[in-house]
Amino acid sequence: LSIAELNRLLKPGGVIVLSTPNKVWHFAITLANKMGARPYEGYENWVGYGELRRWFEEEGLTVEKQIGLHLFPFVHPIFYPILDFMDRFGKPLGPLMLNQAIRARKPDRA
Repeated sequence: LSIAELNRLLKPGGVIVLSTPNKVWHFAITLANKMGARPYEGYENWVGYGELRRWFEEEGLTVEKQIGLHLFPFVHPIFYPILDFMDRFGKPLGPLMLNQAIRARKPDRA
C-alpha cells in the first residue's frame, strides 16, 4: 500500500505508525545476505529517512515523531544494552540507524 492509500483509509484524527529499513543500510545488508550472514527472503522496502517524512507530509499528514532504531545490525544479547541506550538517547543519529519508525496523524476535518 502507498502512503496515499493508507491516508485514504484513515479516519480524520487517526494515526499511522509505520516502520521500515533505512535506505542508508541497503548496500551493507544486501552484501550480508549474499554472504549468508543474514539469510532473509522476504520483501523489504528501503526508504531514506528524509524521504519517508516527505511522503507523509506530501499526503497532508502531520508527522508527530520519527525515530531511528538500532545503530548497527548485530543482534546478539551482548549488544542489547548498547542498542537499548542508542534507541533511547541517540535521536541525532536517527538518520543513520538501521531501521526507522514514524507516527503521523491525519488532521481532523475542518
